Amino acid sequence: MVPKPAIDLSDELQALFVRADLASAQACRLLDENDRWRRSVLQQLDYMFELGADFRKARRPAPP
Repeated sequence: MVPKPAIDLSDELQALFVRADLASAQACRLLDENDRWRRSVLQQLDYMFELGADFRKARRPAPP
């Protein structure tokens, strides 16, 4: 099997590849952060709805 020759890249093209890799890594970090925020908000909403259900139960008048 013949090895592929190394491609000579210009400095500008190499810099673009580095910037693209950094942007991709940053996008992954932001997606992870967004997912953490979304899970946190869903937990808070669940808690709020549970509290609301508890308050509605407590305010019901007893039947005569």
